[in-house]
Amino acid sequence: MRTSVFVYYKVAAGRGDDARVAATALLDDVEHATGVGARLMARADDVQTWMEVYEPVDDPTRLLAEIERCLPRSGLSPCLLGPRHSEVFTEMAPPRCA
Repeated sequence: MRTSVFVYYKVAAGRGDDARVAATALLDDVEHATGVGARLMARADDVQTWMEVYEPVDDPTRLLAEIERCLPRSGLSPCLLGPRHSEVFTEMAPPRCA
């Protein structure tokens, strides 16, 4: 089954440009360390809410640890309004017919 990791957070007003550079550096660093690429997205109705989408992920625990290891050197944390939140989702198998 395909597993995805979602990390979402709020970017402080006026810090979008700095946050984008820092988030891109973070995604690149994590991909280099784990081989897992990510997309950076902003919420359609709230451009200050961002989400990193990592997929496919074979080892979510390792990926989340690597993200935390890479985060300080990215410079992203000072651009944020609060904590980052992580969620791990696994694709559901199709239902079986009886």
